[in-house]
Amino acid sequence: MSEKERSALEKVFLAGVGAVAKTAEAASDLLDDLVKKGAITIEQSKEINEELIKKGEDTVEKGKVKGEKLKTGFKETVIDATAAVQGSAVNGFVKNMHRLTPDELIKVQERIDELNREQESKCCESDE
Repeated sequence: MSEKERSALEKVFLAGVGAVAKTAEAASDLLDDLVKKGAITIEQSKEINEELIKKGEDTVEKGKVKGEKLKTGFKETVIDATAAVQGSAVNGFVKNMHRLTPDELIKVQERIDELNREQESKCCESDE
């Protein structure tokens, strides 16, 4: 996952955490007001608060599962799109390869070798 993607997901996550915190605070204030007005007992307030916490935890867990599915789906979509673009470019190149001079073919091979080395070094860096 790129740094930009990671940053975007982190912002969405933090916004969700902030929304949950704000909602919990508002619910707590509302329950306190209802207790003060005598509309509910302290015990009822605790029960409602516990129920809200449980529902919040369930929602967070569902959000984690959906987030993982979204992340996986996004990654697969990017990989598929990249492969399609690369495949199209390669097909176009191969169709026109017969027009290259021997010197141009050597340059193409050198560039392919260079790209392979870069890719290998990136793979090795991410393994560390």
